[in-house]
Amino acid sequence: MNQIELTPREAQAVAEVGHTDVSAPVTWFLCLVFLSAIGLTPLAQALVEYRQRDERGTPWPHAFDLFRRLHGVTETTSSADGSPIDKLLSANNQLQLDLHDYESQLEDTAWLRNVGLGPTQRVLTKAFRRGTEQVVVGNNDWLYFMPELRSLMAGRFGRTETLPLAHGGDAARADPLPAIVAFHNDLRSQGIDLLFVPVPPKAAVYPEHLVATGLPNATRLDHWHVQFYAELSRHGVNVLDVWPLLTEHRSEEPMFCQTDTHWSGAGVRIVADAIAEHIRDRDWLKEIPRANYRREIRPVEIFGDLARLLDEQSERRETLSLRFVSESVGTESRSVPTWSESPLLLLGDSHTLVFSEPDLHATGAGLAEQLAFAFGFGVDVEGARGSGGTAARRSLKRRRDGLQGKRLVIWCFAARELTESADGWPIISFKQRAQ
Repeated sequence: MNQIELTPREAQAVAEVGHTDVSAPVTWFLCLVFLSAIGLTPLAQALVEYRQRDERGTPWPHAFDLFRRLHGVTETTSSADGSPIDKLLSANNQLQLDLHDYESQLEDTAWLRNVGLGPTQRVLTKAFRRGTEQVVVGNNDWLYFMPELRSLMAGRFGRTETLPLAHGGDAARADPLPAIVAFHNDLRSQGIDLLFVPVPPKAAVYPEHLVATGLPNATRLDHWHVQFYAELSRHGVNVLDVWPLLTEHRSEEPMFCQTDTHWSGAGVRIVADAIAEHIRDRDWLKEIPRANYRREIRPVEIFGDLARLLDEQSERRETLSLRFVSESVGTESRSVPTWSESPLLLLGDSHTLVFSEPDLHATGAGLAEQLAFAFGFGVDVEGARGSGGTAARRSLKRRRDGLQGKRLVIWCFAARELTESADGWPIISFKQRAQ
């Protein structure tokens, strides 16, 4: 057998692998530091609370309060009715409630919260550019939503081994194709058109803040989505893919918020104009009276939902340029209201609501208002926060007026929903009932 000759330095390096020479005093010192970090913190908490016993009305620190709570669990067990199993279940429920309350009290009274250390996540983000399970920190402080990134890597739709579905991996509900085609067919049977407008992931339009290596502008990270849109088209579904349009204008003004999951004011304006241009030749549009709406572009400062997920106490804000649409009522001006009798129904997730509702950054500048300005009349809106696929359809199904008087449904939601829907994609019937 041939032996490998090592230089003296290489031999020393190999000998040191797995061996660390630490003197006994250093070993004891490190052990004391470790044990102190574990034991002194709750002891200091108990001393602080004991000194505040008059304010709290009880001499017992919260750290020792758990022992008194355990006594209450035994009392619950003895006083509960039913079989021994029922008594144990009652005791278990009481124990869970006591533990939750105990943890909340410890969190609220912890002295470490008031020593100026700041949230751990804020330190990790600032010093080490670390995100969370939901937020990925990209270059230039761009924030990305983890479910959107998963949707780019999910692979072929309908393959449950690649989909993180919360409904048990039911293959029939994992594939969005049957549900979307069925919705399209049900609308078509009532003389209603469907326009499917998926919102591409932010990383598909701005990959350079996430990917270290350069990518040509024509590179599409959402190629699985593109294949799916082609399959929908083969089934007769009218799909408006806005990725090329957003990519074309991406360098003029940000198409997406830097710290939020939604598109920016410029992005929503461009998409609204594209929708209007896509369906402008419909004959029934000419029959609807037009109103004269005014528009005004103003800057708005927002606290993005991704920034909030990363750190609720963050002072980071982002300024957007929003186009507000209004109508004149007498001598006053007001935002364009939704019109329940409109032949246009805007259906989807929070992309149909952002900049239209007070808790979504602004009012009067969302997709509904931009469509109203483009068409000259208000639109009907059925938006669901979270899921624009299944939850929105269920909400529409519960409406008493149903789809009466509608001519076009514009279905707009984040493309990540195609693989990230927690409810999957069940078929919801919208067939018109026989009179």
